[in-house]
Amino acid sequence: MNVSVNGIILNKVYDENIFKNVSNFISNQIGLDLPNIMSIPKIKMDKRGSTPELEIKLEEFSKNTLDTIEKHLDLEKIVKMSNIPYFKGYLSFDEIKNLF
Repeated sequence: MNVSVNGIILNKVYDENIFKNVSNFISNQIGLDLPNIMSIPKIKMDKRGSTPELEIKLEEFSKNTLDTIEKHLDLEKIVKMSNIPYFKGYLSFDEIKNLF
C-alpha cells in the first residue's frame, strides 16, 4: 500500500523499561530511528470507581489528559516528521481487490 511510517506513538505506557524494549524491537524491525518512537503514559487518576465509564470524574480526567499530552507529546517534532501527501489517483475496484 506504499505507506511511509516516520514515527510511532505508543499510548498508555505504564512501564518505561517495557517501552524501551519495545522501542528497540520496533526500531530494529522497521528501521525507524529511536527518537521517532514516542510514548504517552497512562493517565493517572486519584480515584476510580468499579465501572470507569460511569463513575469517572470527567473534569479531572480531561484536565489530567491535557496535562499528560502537553508534557509528553512534541507536536513540532510530529509536524517535522510528516510528509506532504502525494495523490496518484483513484484505484479501480479490481485494483483494490488485488491488494487483498
